[in-house]
Amino acid sequence: MIASSLAAAFDERLNKRLRKLVAQIESAMGESIPLVCQDWANTKAAYRFFSNDRVSEADILAGHFQSTRERTRPLAPPVTRAALPFNSK
Repeated sequence: MIASSLAAAFDERLNKRLRKLVAQIESAMGESIPLVCQDWANTKAAYRFFSNDRVSEADILAGHFQSTRERTRPLAPPVTRAALPFNSK
């Protein structure tokens, strides 16, 4: 579930709103905010959340990126640097 990897960069109120928004968006992936939110109060709350100066895309995605790194770390092969032949003419 996406909500489990959300950023903790927000205060509790913003974090709660973000989790609610993500749950709504997950239930209707790809739809518009008004359709996802289903009523004017939730739609207005969503637009307020995204226009809040304390909310940034980087903050929202930070937790997701961190959990993705943790999940894929065991799968990643070690990085090897090799000298490539250089052909000059």
